[in-house]
Order: sequence, then C-alpha cells, then structure tokens
Amino acid sequence: MVPEKMVEAKRNGLRLSGANGPKILARSFYRELRDAGFAPREILAASSELLELVTQELRGEDTDPEA
Repeated sequence: MVPEKMVEAKRNGLRLSGANGPKILARSFYRELRDAGFAPREILAASSELLELVTQELRGEDTDPEA
C-alpha cells in the first residue's frame, strides 16, 4: 500500500537526496496514515518496523518485504 500522492510525487521527479525530499515524503506519509485512521502509536510502530527492514537490507541480510 503506497499512498497515491507519493507515487505521483515520485513520477513528477521528487528526489529524496535533496534537503527537503525526506521531510516532504515523511509528512505526506504521516498525513496519509492519519487520514486513513491510524493512531500515532500505530504509525510509530510501523515506522519502527520500516527502519528495521531498511537496516536489514543495508546490512545485506535476507528480508521478506511480503511478510
């Protein structure tokens, strides 16, 4: 589930390497989740899991993004 606005922003050239790219992405993602009814604690739990998945990938560990 990737929010439509994020997919559109990526298609329109949003780059995360710029100074504002990560902030824009994070705010958009947060707003999309809140608008969908997720509570702040649920978003925090999902964020922690996302960080763990990225960390595993950077370490070269086997990850299953479909799990």
